[in-house]
Amino acid sequence: MRVPSATRQCGVAVGGGGDGLDRGGLGEALQLVDSMTTDDISGYQDEYRQALEALIEAKAEGRQPPNPSTEAEEPGGKAVDLMAAPQESVRKAQAARGEDAGDAEVHEMPTAKKKTAGKAAGKVPRRARSSRGTERRRLSTA
Repeated sequence: MRVPSATRQCGVAVGGGGDGLDRGGLGEALQLVDSMTTDDISGYQDEYRQALEALIEAKAEGRQPPNPSTEAEEPGGKAVDLMAAPQESVRKAQAARGEDAGDAEVHEMPTAKKKTAGKAAGKVPRRARSSRGTERRRLSTA
């Protein structure tokens, strides 16, 4: 909900004189909306409400609730193997080019040795240095 102080005037009044709206266009818009709507809703059913009422009634009576209806669902279509489609496409392309459309040989790829980032020998991270090392350096320079 909005309070009057939080809203602003839009400056367009429907049916006003010099507001720039065409009365004919407004009439056409209203006619279009009227043609797209219907007052006869007898052909529609609230299936969700019916199923919910049946569920509540069954639970109130202490019996097993009815299983959901699958009538509205369309029967399943043909399952498509997602890997077979590209393979068939490759076979057709190879046949069109006159290549051997048989199965290709699969070779194992050589594995590359992992290179590890080596640290410079003798360098110890600062956190790992002991305080004794600093003491020794101080004593040896003195």
